[in-house]
Amino acid sequence: WLVLHDLDAPEAVDQLREALALRQRWLSDDDRLVQVSRNNLARNLARHGRFSEAKALYERALEALGSDPCEVGMAVHNNLASLAMAQERPEVALVELKNAERLAELSLGEHHPRRGELLQNLAFVTEQLGDLQTAEAHYRMALALMQAAWGLEDPRTRECQQTLAAFLADHQR
Repeated sequence: WLVLHDLDAPEAVDQLREALALRQRWLSDDDRLVQVSRNNLARNLARHGRFSEAKALYERALEALGSDPCEVGMAVHNNLASLAMAQERPEVALVELKNAERLAELSLGEHHPRRGELLQNLAFVTEQLGDLQTAEAHYRMALALMQAAWGLEDPRTRECQQTLAAFLADHQR
């Protein structure tokens, strides 16, 4: 298996394609590890503006995963949301993040900190769409989940705390 230090580097595309091809040869095309490879390749392509290629890979991964809630599906939906935001389509991003958050709750549990990270993303998109009350609730829940799991000293928790503080300062009534 290929191990890459920077999956987002433009030069990683060939290696990511090779990793996908190897996994497809050794595993069934519907295997979760194949979907991880599809997701990694799609993420790289999206970061470099190759949106249609990325979207096709994400959609194929979701098709292969079916309705089974899992972390891979959660990651794919989260990355589809990032793709939508890069294309300035926040309404689509909102739908994808809701799907990702739902899968996180089902596959990881209600109190998992990765769900908090998704809620923070969801809060940002919700804020962009002007639903400030819902955005604040998402930011607060994200912070609570991260704080409970990682503590206040964790950089991810501190970042969430700072984001919530900035949100509140920007939107004080």
